[in-house]
Amino acid sequence: MPGTLDPMWIIRRRDGVTRSIAPLALAAAALIALSAPNAHAQHARRGARPPDSAHAAPSPAARSSRDSAHTADDSIRISEIARRPPVVTHHTMQLKGATLAYTATTGMLPIRNDTTGVAEGYIFYVAYTKDGTSDPAKRPLTFVFNGGPGSSTVWLHLGAFGPRRVKLNADGSPPAPPPTLEDNPYTLLDQTDLVFLDPVGTGYSRPSKPALGPNFWGVTEDLRSVAEFIRLYLTRYERWLSPKFLAGESYGTTRAAGLSGVLADRGIALNGIVLISTVLNFETLSDQKGNDLGFVGFLPSYTAIAWYHKKTSGGFAAADRRTGHRAGGAVRRRRLHAGARARRKPNGCPT
Repeated sequence: MPGTLDPMWIIRRRDGVTRSIAPLALAAAALIALSAPNAHAQHARRGARPPDSAHAAPSPAARSSRDSAHTADDSIRISEIARRPPVVTHHTMQLKGATLAYTATTGMLPIRNDTTGVAEGYIFYVAYTKDGTSDPAKRPLTFVFNGGPGSSTVWLHLGAFGPRRVKLNADGSPPAPPPTLEDNPYTLLDQTDLVFLDPVGTGYSRPSKPALGPNFWGVTEDLRSVAEFIRLYLTRYERWLSPKFLAGESYGTTRAAGLSGVLADRGIALNGIVLISTVLNFETLSDQKGNDLGFVGFLPSYTAIAWYHKKTSGGFAAADRRTGHRAGGAVRRRRLHAGARARRKPNGCPT
């Protein structure tokens, strides 16, 4: 949802704590805006130029040294965070008139090189499990992800299936900041445990070193890393016997389709796949000249939308009236036949 993970609003420190920085950011921006003209005016009154060193661009060597330091610092930070134990919290929510108690677990799992065993990346996840389940082997488990490729799973997490969702206006537009959360009446948590995962390079998931990013950013590379995450999660949380499902959106449907085969090759059989905004053939999304398939797919949707908004005319409107008359006549005939059959049946005879 817009603004839910905007970097202007939250920041994660080295100790892993997420804190709001909106007030600090606004205060800092105001101070900078107010102080800059005053400083410039003081220089002007003194007849002095602002120091050139404050505006000089760093040399290529300085930029390279700075970027290398940042890269090393990022690599150390991600490995430190990944070594920390998962964070576990307990919650309740109201769902369908009853109280649902659940546990939230968030952390990172390492994705290792198949040959060297070295962790080349880390996948961040948020898992929700329903409390009070006596036999986890009978409790379904669903791995959920958005698409992109390049999108985190915040949309399905805080907008669709998670136990909490971003509160929106009645028309679906975002309210004024700061954003707030509310219980999600459409969560799937009463039916299945949920694991929301961010593929490497999205959300908080990162390669262990920036140079290793390409090991995750390809069709087969993406499938391999997500499949390894699923295998590792099933092992660490002892869920191998649970019914297993995938839920993907947009490119996530492409990923889910590919994962079904990759997981099967690794001995992980799925019980089902949920495809949301499906794209399994990218020609169906293209409106480029020479590709008729895209237009064939668009036409029924455009026609249905025009009909709904009463924008059709001529043959469409006449056909709509004829269809309505035929449907109404069929309903009346069914009612007459049902009444005749009821009158012919003896009293007390079941219909």
